[in-house]
Amino acid sequence: MAGLRYRLFRPSDCANCLAVTHETINSPSKLADFCRWLARADRIGFDTEFVSAGTFRRELCLIHVVAGDELAVIDPYTVRDLSAF
Repeated sequence: MAGLRYRLFRPSDCANCLAVTHETINSPSKLADFCRWLARADRIGFDTEFVSAGTFRRELCLIHVVAGDELAVIDPYTVRDLSAF
């Protein structure tokens, strides 16, 4: 990690920056539709976020999914049943 440098950007620095948009999956029906689309993807990537503040148990609080040029975030609190994923 030595030598890594981070730079904070102000909005005025980003005249040529691309905006990142995403789909928010916040219902079982949206998750089902998204998973049907995802099943046709050549490859996917995902990242999970957990929270454990104030508890001794980790709790899944967000899933980031990317396939091709599409980015989605899945809210496990509103979807509840993630078995389709």
